[in-house]
Amino acid sequence: MAERSIAHATFKIERLFAASPQQVYAAWADPTAKAAWFRGPEEKGQKYSLDFRLGGTEHSSGQVNGKVAYTYDAVIQNIVPNERIVYSYHMTIDGKPISVSLSTLELSPECTGTKLRYTETGAFLDGLDKVEYREHGTKELLDKLNGELERRTAGATPDTSNREIVSSRVFDVPVETVYAAFADPEQLKHWWGPKGFTNVFETFDLKPGGEWRFTMRGPDGRDFPNYSVFREIVKNERVVFDHVGTIHRFEMRLSFVPEGRGTRFTMHLVFDSPAERAAVERYIIEGNTENLDRLGAALQRSAA
Repeated sequence: MAERSIAHATFKIERLFAASPQQVYAAWADPTAKAAWFRGPEEKGQKYSLDFRLGGTEHSSGQVNGKVAYTYDAVIQNIVPNERIVYSYHMTIDGKPISVSLSTLELSPECTGTKLRYTETGAFLDGLDKVEYREHGTKELLDKLNGELERRTAGATPDTSNREIVSSRVFDVPVETVYAAFADPEQLKHWWGPKGFTNVFETFDLKPGGEWRFTMRGPDGRDFPNYSVFREIVKNERVVFDHVGTIHRFEMRLSFVPEGRGTRFTMHLVFDSPAERAAVERYIIEGNTENLDRLGAALQRSAA
């Protein structure tokens, strides 16, 4: 019988990033952004998912060099947007538990960037892992995070054309009017979604890191819970949020651009993979068209 043991240990890491707290926070909260620097190597069977909300879960699993199988499973315990994330997680190697940890991420403005303070307290099991290994691995992950932030702040973006759906229309009203139709939840709930759908909003916190929770009810009476997290807000110009619901996950970019005496409103969806885009393309395009129809009707009613 293998000898049992537990080693308790804590380590702390501080890093400075040349990015805003909002950008660093988004790199942890946005499933697509975090996957770019956090998930394991791209090997057969590799999986990654993140449901970023209080009580939400994160999972990463796969193989290293085609030999050692690992799993990582976390639960988010506390969130203060753009300031703090606390989560607990456990790991296994080849099916054997190796550690259980509590981690705290703290963000604060520092000069023109962000100071990140990471603290982890772990129980390392049966000699299968050690705190010095975990600290080294975490430092490597933060190096990858820094590289991803540098790429994003430099404006270098990957080609997403095979993962996108874009719907656009010009409305004969000022930019401020179209933006208000989205930014005001009392207006938004009456036109958001395909024809025949209604909405009940629970939370609509229009700010970076703010949550948008609502239930969409279809014409057949079926309810569809929706959860999104806002990433970027520029009044009368653009809104960017991550839709992180259980059915479909995508980034939504809304833009409001003056065109003639009116406004071009564009809905730009980016999915995690071409396969996910292909699976929903037909009814997303149809639904977006109906959504724009409903927005146009709402703008006409408000102008009457």
